[in-house]
Amino acid sequence: MITKSPNGLPYGKYPRLIMAYVITSAVVRSHQVEQGYLTAEEARKIPLGESMNEFFRRIGGTTRGTGGNTGTITRIRE
Repeated sequence: MITKSPNGLPYGKYPRLIMAYVITSAVVRSHQVEQGYLTAEEARKIPLGESMNEFFRRIGGTTRGTGGNTGTITRIRE
């Protein structure tokens, strides 16, 4: 990937998974607007889930997120 932003791309496993999820969701939702499934207002809202564990599964986590200082949920939250 190439970026012209002075901030660059996020680094690390979870920041890149989150970025991919948000971009993919935005593209899918824009197509749903074109097909009449969503309004433009609804498409602007990216669903993250009801909990951090649900969000973790949506971005590709294969197991339940863990807490603690080195847990997966803690890393995503940061």
